[in-house]
Amino acid sequence: YRKAEQLNFEEFIQQAVLGKIASEVYNEAKKIHPLRKVEVFKTELLKAPILEELQLAA
Repeated sequence: YRKAEQLNFEEFIQQAVLGKIASEVYNEAKKIHPLRKVEVFKTELLKAPILEELQLAA
């Protein structure tokens, strides 16, 4: 959730698809319990970005 607040929409989607977010979750979670693999299975859009924000980012 914090990562979504820090990045704009396009950056967040790119990191989710490329696996960077899953990698960061894995690195933090393995400190608590041994893991083999972490993947982002599904993302849900709770609030659509404003079109003006997307145009400013481009």
